[in-house]
Amino acid sequence: RHLAGDVGRSLLAAMRRASWPGCTTGPEPYMTVMTRFFDDALRQVVAESAIRQVVILNAGMDTRAYRLAWPSSVTVFEVDRSDVFEHKKAVLDRIGARAVCRRQVVAADLDGWARALLKGGFDAQTPTALLHEHLQHFDPSAVDHALRDVTTVLSAGSWIGLALTTEQTRCSPFMTPYLRKMQELGFPPWRFGVDDPESWLATYGWDAVSVVAGAPEANYGRWPYAYVPRGTPAIPRAFFTQAWRREEESTCHRSR
Repeated sequence: RHLAGDVGRSLLAAMRRASWPGCTTGPEPYMTVMTRFFDDALRQVVAESAIRQVVILNAGMDTRAYRLAWPSSVTVFEVDRSDVFEHKKAVLDRIGARAVCRRQVVAADLDGWARALLKGGFDAQTPTALLHEHLQHFDPSAVDHALRDVTTVLSAGSWIGLALTTEQTRCSPFMTPYLRKMQELGFPPWRFGVDDPESWLATYGWDAVSVVAGAPEANYGRWPYAYVPRGTPAIPRAFFTQAWRREEESTCHRSR
């Protein structure tokens, strides 16, 4: 709430007015469900594995280093532009917020994040959990470059979480008023969508599984729309995707 401020709340109200009826009051349903899904996923992957590094790309106002009950051995790396962190630090300092784990800020854009992460104390030999919730705002070539960097930097046994929208959704007339309003308010347009996240990630050496936003396991009683199962044609949808790095791909890649 402090990080969003009055500006953030006014932007949310403007976006609500461009949305289809059904989510005009209360917390924004997609953001609420997505946040809870990846909160739970991150907690689970850290609890059930040797992962002790968590990387959040395009972290923005993310507060997981403050909100979640991490083991003391975990380091959360937040990656974003320096101006984002300047604003964030001022707000967090003002309210006396304290991270519950080691938090490392890495100032970089999507082009140079991998080098900056390594300079910021990241151990590329250690299994890692990496989260990116905003890939739809980047063009396909930038997304491809980012996934190649992820595959290079993360070792075998690593996990990634991605929030993805389909290409059908990006181009859907249903979404046109919402996306037009986003651009009017200064948000970057949606440039990337993928209809089959599992096949797409397999090409980079990752074994993936996806859940449709609003499905029974990604709902939490907050999804205002009917659930339409995956595979139904011509229906806009978003995926919450989790993927694990293949051992053989990592070995092969590092030997080249």
